[in-house]
Amino acid sequence: MQLKLENVQCGYGNKKIIEAISFTVESGEFLCLLGPNGVGKTTLFKTILRLLKLQSGRILIDGENIAKWTQQEFAKKVGYVPQAHASSFAFRVLDVVAMGRAAHLGIWGSPSKMDLEIAEEAIDTLSIGYLKNSIYTEISGGERQLVLIARALAQKPEFLIMDEPTSNLDYGNQIRVMDYIATMIKKSGLGVIMTTHSPNHALQYGSKVAAISRNGQFYIGEPRDVITASYLKETYHVQIEILQSVLQDGTQATICVPLAKQDFWSKITKE
Repeated sequence: MQLKLENVQCGYGNKKIIEAISFTVESGEFLCLLGPNGVGKTTLFKTILRLLKLQSGRILIDGENIAKWTQQEFAKKVGYVPQAHASSFAFRVLDVVAMGRAAHLGIWGSPSKMDLEIAEEAIDTLSIGYLKNSIYTEISGGERQLVLIARALAQKPEFLIMDEPTSNLDYGNQIRVMDYIATMIKKSGLGVIMTTHSPNHALQYGSKVAAISRNGQFYIGEPRDVITASYLKETYHVQIEILQSVLQDGTQATICVPLAKQDFWSKITKE
């Protein structure tokens, strides 16, 4: 399967936010979308998800223009995991995950035995079976994020759009969620597009990176080719050194490390 953007332009009304973006995500690929606040990452996501009207260009899945699809057809192919989800109702975790089956039900349909089995399978995939009968509003933020991922998995999509899934999590839960996403891609062959503010997440987990600079330039390629010290300096106004390290298990890792702060602070003082 392939999700392809061709010369996509998106924005609000007549206001253009992103212009002429093109990239492809294949099944089993993990594309990380980087960029500072305000450059249009969320606008791009809303456009892919058809929450905003595409201003120009095309979005294709396996060569088919998704503009011609019904919402139900689209939901069977593309899932979405938001940054956070606040529920006012005390649903069980199993019920929340089963909501991912909505695209496969009729207007007045309710989850069948098979739908509930699929929901339980998604819960087990993320090793959160112990939460199945817990109340969603009473579990931790990290656990809620895993439940939202399970809900998207229960949808059985071909592609998953994830909007900063680790933004509200502590360090330990960030690692757990990123590991789960990487494992999920390997096991199921999902294509994933994820926004992140962490270059290290993209370097450690991404198979491809799409980066938007502060002036709107768009770069796409291998993580080590796109995430460079010059890109990070230009985009985030910080001095970064890119280091190569061999881990205890023998694998090689690339990480971003900020340099000493004195130059940055002196620049601010002068300004």
